[in-house]
Amino acid sequence: MLRIERQGIVDVVRPRGALRGELLEEARDQTERLIKRGSPALVVDLSETVLLSSQALEWLLELDYQCARRGGAVGVAAAEELCSEALRITGVGAAVQQFSDVSSAVGSFAT
Repeated sequence: MLRIERQGIVDVVRPRGALRGELLEEARDQTERLIKRGSPALVVDLSETVLLSSQALEWLLELDYQCARRGGAVGVAAAEELCSEALRITGVGAAVQQFSDVSSAVGSFAT
């Protein structure tokens, strides 16, 4: 399941479950639509994500690149222990901004 919520100028993408397969495809499709809409400000809320596949990690890097190309940015928020560890070990966490909670991530776009 994937939810998208608009908070001001920021779209918060909330995948629920393991971010792979159909859920990952849905996330790709939806974020592509959001990026095409304009200067994207996206937060990927991982608080309900239990697993990041290698393809999901690649997607986060590509999402960051695509947003930056259009003058926007991506933040990853509220990663639980397993996801946080995957981000750290793979280096994706060093490439994509990380925040402890969604409010901080959304607030980072206000500056």
